[in-house]
Amino acid sequence: DGLRAWMPGSPLEVDKIRGVWHGIDPKTGKVVGPVDFQGGGGVVAPEAALLETEEDVDRIPVPTAAEILAGNRLEGVREIIREAGDNFFVISAPGLHTVEYLTFQRGKIQAMLDLIDRPAFCHRALEKALAIAIEEARALAHIGIDAFMIADTFGGVISPAQFKEFCQPYFRRFVQAIR
Repeated sequence: DGLRAWMPGSPLEVDKIRGVWHGIDPKTGKVVGPVDFQGGGGVVAPEAALLETEEDVDRIPVPTAAEILAGNRLEGVREIIREAGDNFFVISAPGLHTVEYLTFQRGKIQAMLDLIDRPAFCHRALEKALAIAIEEARALAHIGIDAFMIADTFGGVISPAQFKEFCQPYFRRFVQAIR
């Protein structure tokens, strides 16, 4: 048997706007998007692009595995691993680091357009996302996760050439980094 354990994202504040709960970035005060409380509590998708420029990408911090371990984001996962003991195989997923990441940062339609119109911007954002995902995976491995699940929801939506350009190299580098 096995268990899936997810590392929660950065904390969000929530506010009810026109009858719908929305996540609010506590650092900027910007509305991120509607929150899906039934599906896990995460933001469904941003209402507006969170990243617009290369400078926006550069401002995204990359916490080290040590910084992640020092915080409290992994407490729930640690508890699952403790309770599972050797009885279960525990998998987790690092942060998004392929096209799906772009859809959360730019919105689904804009991300698809960006793959065509702004490929260099996409790669810059994906490089940052990959660096974050690697550090998150290192932290998760340190506390005892047995394996990682990596995938891209949009792999069947984009062309094979786009998958080869915007997903495959990032998956490969992720696996090489945490091997």
